[in-house]
Amino acid sequence: MSTSCGASPSSLVRRTASALNRSQCPCIPASRASIDVHEDVRSIVRHHHERWDGAGYPDRIAGDRIPLAARIVAVADSVEAMSGWRGYRRNLSREEIVRELEDGRGAQWDPQLVDLTLRLIADGEAEFGPDGLRVRPTAPRAERHGGRAVLLVEGNPVDAARATDALERTIGPVKITLARDAQTAAELAKSSVWSIAVVDTELPDAAGLALMDVLRSTRPDLPVIGVTAEGSEAIAVEAFHRGAVELVVKGGGYIEDLTGRVCTLLEAA
Repeated sequence: MSTSCGASPSSLVRRTASALNRSQCPCIPASRASIDVHEDVRSIVRHHHERWDGAGYPDRIAGDRIPLAARIVAVADSVEAMSGWRGYRRNLSREEIVRELEDGRGAQWDPQLVDLTLRLIADGEAEFGPDGLRVRPTAPRAERHGGRAVLLVEGNPVDAARATDALERTIGPVKITLARDAQTAAELAKSSVWSIAVVDTELPDAAGLALMDVLRSTRPDLPVIGVTAEGSEAIAVEAFHRGAVELVVKGGGYIEDLTGRVCTLLEAA
């Protein structure tokens, strides 16, 4: 029910749909028809509004004829939509979402996938808060990656993608896990072994500087590299005061600078 980059299921579907070939999915504007997308992705976007009982659209296929990935996205997208605020209604409570899933089991959605989703809710793996659906992160296994695992705390998806790509290409076998907010990062810090944490000082739910305090109290031996868009002396002093061992300023050459400092710390470990 979660995506690798923290995107909600419905936002992932909308972004994927915007890149589809009109010839494969007639609902996509012709201006985008030249964009090539993998057939499996087209299939998911085309069929995630089908229903298990055959009353969906666009092809009114039913049951196992609906691709499994599309069935999964249908349930995940529906749960995310029910849990979030909309302009025309409030978000549904946990009990209301469970009731909707039970009512739609075997009619709107694959009954086995509904059962799995209900189990995730009952076990606390899927939670519902003021901001909607939240899926408990799975702790990475650092030992499977040569003992090297990087916790990347970055609220900007573009910067996160650039940093992840550069680190994976430069370092080699390494597990990089992205947290886009302080709460997720704090939970991940407690649940697994990390080689390094890279923390943006500006995050959606709390200042990265405050997160550094949490990391220092939770994992005092964890090297933390701070990343900031501001090159002020005050930010630098505050970051080092809160336990950062390095501070990288976003700007020209920032990705190369960050990669070099991560490599240096990994080699020294």
